[in-house]
Amino acid sequence: MNIFMQKIILIFTIGIFLFFIQRSFANDKITEAKLNFHKGQELLAAGDHEGAIDCLRQAVKLFPDSAKFHHRLALAYMEQGTVYSRLRANLEFKETLSLNRDNCDYRFDYAMLLLQMKMTTSAVQQLKRIIKIDPGYYLAYYHLGLLKEKDVMRYRYMIDPEEGGIIYFYEFAKEDKEKAVYYYNKVISLKPDFPDVYYHLGMLYYEYNELFHMIDLLEKAVKIIPSDKNCHLFLGFAYYHDEQYELAEREFEEAMKYM
Repeated sequence: MNIFMQKIILIFTIGIFLFFIQRSFANDKITEAKLNFHKGQELLAAGDHEGAIDCLRQAVKLFPDSAKFHHRLALAYMEQGTVYSRLRANLEFKETLSLNRDNCDYRFDYAMLLLQMKMTTSAVQQLKRIIKIDPGYYLAYYHLGLLKEKDVMRYRYMIDPEEGGIIYFYEFAKEDKEKAVYYYNKVISLKPDFPDVYYHLGMLYYEYNELFHMIDLLEKAVKIIPSDKNCHLFLGFAYYHDEQYELAEREFEEAMKYM
C-alpha cells in the first residue's frame, strides 16, 4: 500500500472517529436536556415555578430545536402571571411556532396568552389560523364565539351622544350576535357534549328574548348531557320565563339531583 493510500485511510478513520465523538456528545446534550425537561415538569407540579423555569431554560439551551421544550417553557412563564413573565412567554411561543407552525395546540395556547395580554386582534388572528389548519378544532370556534359575545354585550346598550343626535349601536351588536351564534353552533356540531357552549348560546338567546331558540337548544342539551346540572338549570330558567311553570319545576328538580 503506497503512502497516498495510507494517508487517505488515516484521514477517513479520523473522520469516522470524530463523527462518532460528535454524535455521542450531541446525544449526551439531548439526554441532559430531557432530564432537565422532566425535572422542570416535576417542579411545576410541585408549585415551584422558579425552579421549573430554571430547568426548562436549561433544557431549551441544550436542545434549542425542540418546539416541545420551548412550548413548555412558555407555559411555565404564562402560569407565573406577571407582566414580565408574559413577555417572556410571548418570546418562547414565537420560537415554538417558528419550529412547528402547524401545531394547533401550541397556537391555541399562544392565543390564550395574547388574550391575557389584551392583544385581542392578534389572538383572533391565531384562532382563525388554527381553523384554517384544522377546521375541526372546536376550542378555536368556542373562543371566537366568546369574543363576539363580549362585543354583543358591549354594543347592545351603548349610546354615543353626538352633536345634533344620538348614535345607537344596536346594529353592531346584532352583527356580532349572528357571528357568535355561528361560532357556537359550529362548536356544537363538532363537540356536542361540550356543556359550556350551551350555557353561553342559551343566555345569548335569552338576551334577545328568543325563548323558543333557547328552549329548543337546551332541550337538546339535556338529552346529550343528561347529568349536567347547569343545562337543566338553564332550561328550567327558560321554561320559567316562557311561563311553562310545571316544566320549569321539573328541570329545577333535575338540576338539584346533580348538585
